[in-house]
Formats: sequence, structure tokens, C-alpha cells
Amino acid sequence: MCFAVFHRGDRACIPVSLSEVWASWKESAVKGVLGIEYDYEKLKRELARGKFLNFPCGEIWHYPQLWPLDFREERGKIILRDVTEQQLNRIRLSTHPLLEYKIDDRAVMFFDDTRNPTLSYKDRASIIVAVKALQMGIKEIAAASTGNAGSSLAGICARLGLKAHLFVPQSIPRPNGFRSRLLVQRFTW
Repeated sequence: MCFAVFHRGDRACIPVSLSEVWASWKESAVKGVLGIEYDYEKLKRELARGKFLNFPCGEIWHYPQLWPLDFREERGKIILRDVTEQQLNRIRLSTHPLLEYKIDDRAVMFFDDTRNPTLSYKDRASIIVAVKALQMGIKEIAAASTGNAGSSLAGICARLGLKAHLFVPQSIPRPNGFRSRLLVQRFTW
């Protein structure tokens, strides 16, 4: 992997692998937010710029060097541990740009995120969280949200057969609360 994971505020102790982080975090009395620091030099060596720029849009699992996902390469194809091709097809993001321009011989593409599985740009993060949960054998995910992140996580979890528990503050503005409840009900029934 091309990154190190640490407890925020404790950069002196950087575990070498995500599984070590998970094991120490589960056993530790100190819980909280984990941070990630990328090793950009290692990333440059492992992921050539040309290869990266040719990855298909919408299939973020094609470059798992950037994510805390367990994978192997087999004949040039990325295989994610404990995730089937059918599951990946259920969470695939839009691969077709809405607009595409050439500027200085470079393609600039604009995507419509309402074409994503739950109609939200938050699907990218939700996919990484849910796929990692599958790989770790976790069947339920809990999150606090006031809207898009919660509905996205619930939708991605439902598509992958996971259960999502969302905690929505009572004090959020009425339209957000209504949308959150509506989308959560839609994806978890």
C-alpha cells in the first residue's frame, strides 16, 4: 500500500499495514478518527501516470493503491478480495461524461453525479467504506449524517447486502431530514 494510517495526533506510531491498524484499534481503549498519509514517492513507483490516466472513469477499484482495499493483480486485472464482479457492477459509478472538451491537448470531462447509484457524489466514499467492510467481514455499518452521506451509505450498503444504521440529528433543517428519512427508507426496506 502507498499510505500509512495513524490515530490523529499520534503520528509517532505509524503501523505498517491496515490489518495491524485494525487489530490495534479494536483492542485499544482509544477510539476515534483515523488519518491517512500517502507515500507519494512509493505511489509514483507503483502507479505510472500513463496507466493511472487510462483507468476507466467510475471504476475506482481499478486503482486500489490509493484506497485501503485488499487486492491482487491477475493478468493485468485488479481482483478485490471478498468482492464479486456482480457486487462491483451494482455500485459502479457513471462512466460516461456529460461533456468533454479538449484544452491544450488534454481531455477535460464533466460527469453528472446524479447518474451514480444513489444520485450523489458521496457514493465514491461510501463505496470504499462498504467494500472495506465486506473485506473485513463486517455486516453492519453505523454512521451519523444530516443528508447525502447517510443516504449514499444506506444505498451502497443495500446494493452490497450490508445493513446500514444511520443516526440523524433531530435539529437538522426540515428538507434535509425529510430527504434523509425518505432515502433511508427507500434503500433499507
